[in-house]
Amino acid sequence: MGTRIFMTLIGVLIISAALACTMYDIADAAPPFADAIRDRLSLELKKSVPGDVELLEVHFQNVMELPPSLEGSVVTDAVQSGYSGRNRITYLVTLRNPAGRSFSLLAEVTYDVLVDIFVTSRSLLKGDQINPDDYYRVRQRSSRLAPGTIVSPEELNGKVIKISLAEGLVLRRDHLLGAGQVKRGQKVRVEIESGAIVVSAQGVLRHGGSVGSSVRVYCETSKRELQGILIAPDTVRVKS
Repeated sequence: MGTRIFMTLIGVLIISAALACTMYDIADAAPPFADAIRDRLSLELKKSVPGDVELLEVHFQNVMELPPSLEGSVVTDAVQSGYSGRNRITYLVTLRNPAGRSFSLLAEVTYDVLVDIFVTSRSLLKGDQINPDDYYRVRQRSSRLAPGTIVSPEELNGKVIKISLAEGLVLRRDHLLGAGQVKRGQKVRVEIESGAIVVSAQGVLRHGGSVGSSVRVYCETSKRELQGILIAPDTVRVKS
């Protein structure tokens, strides 16, 4: 019995070592072309996504199908092939080795868009009128913003504060008097988000609210009440 257990342990160690070697070979094969692909995909991304776009990660999905050595290969083409989720785009990348043979690689790009947000530079009291000295800009990824976050100074200057605000707060539309106020019974577009799929329908607000606040909306298509975020005066986003 002891000999059998010992042999089993030896077998497990051998298999683990083989898997580790395989993973190392794949990782070792990637660097010669990974940087060139990332640079090319960064250029393609800036062409297709408006604004200050930032490439975060690149995942190669079919490295196992490539030949063991691609040293000296060059990127000859990169074509967008679709979307794999929010802020995720897939590209079909073509590589050509020194012998003139071409290979295809599927790459998934994760990206974000950088925008300016505005933070209070001092304490503000209810009724104060905002001027440019009352806030400063901070660059932030748009995926991290709370609903209703203000991203343009035109939405701030000259507006009146609805509630007292402490120093260091990120300014939102619902901090401002009359900013994005919507009344009960108003018709809105309902965007129902499920993963990478977004379905639009018509709905009616069950109560009033301001942009960035949580509201209940009656969806006319499904005949159901849904909870969502008022992301614009005429749009409610619901995550299912």
